[in-house]
Amino acid sequence: MKPLRDRVVVRLDASLPTQFGIFIAPNTKNWREARDQLSNRGQVVAVGEGKRHRKTAKIMPPSCKPGDWIKFSELEYPTVKRDGDTYVIIMDADIVGIE
Repeated sequence: MKPLRDRVVVRLDASLPTQFGIFIAPNTKNWREARDQLSNRGQVVAVGEGKRHRKTAKIMPPSCKPGDWIKFSELEYPTVKRDGDTYVIIMDADIVGIE
């Protein structure tokens, strides 16, 4: 899958659901918050060519490259399941950090 413009395809970290067992959450609300915080980490699989600058019309390359492990903001993203892995398609601006 090749993303367009400033989109990034990210494979979610498969080890996160098994890591969740180490957390102790006293109520349902905290359990959901902890789960959501874990689900925003993944490995970049593919990146688009970049976003076009409004004034200069030059293409600005994305801030990450395939193979990078990233953290991204906790929003609802389109998901794709393929070969047992879950992928999300996010915008480059939603990337919070590169590990």
